[in-house]
Amino acid sequence: MRVALIAESFLPHTNGVTHSLLRVIDHLLDHGHQAMVMTPQARRGDGDHHPTYREVPVTPVPAIGGPGYRDVRVCTAGPARIGRTLASWRPDIVHLASPFMLGWAALKATQPLG
Repeated sequence: MRVALIAESFLPHTNGVTHSLLRVIDHLLDHGHQAMVMTPQARRGDGDHHPTYREVPVTPVPAIGGPGYRDVRVCTAGPARIGRTLASWRPDIVHLASPFMLGWAALKATQPLG
């Protein structure tokens, strides 16, 4: 099974959402499934990239810093862009982890994909 994990935060930031996703990834991979993570783009000071975890691809989407919170990244990508990324990866399941802006856009993006 191919599972796309849509997360408002992921590595290099550590919080409850990130920790939960790491455990979900462990479980999926340990049971022979594939996973990918889509998350807001890291801020410039983080090197504009996200570290991989167990070789799971991490797809950053455009984001800006939240007002007053540099580390909180808010997705600026719309459903069309997210939909193209999901369609190219062809997940069987899309999991929205603590959905906010990215989660909402991903929900809209999955509707035409079925």
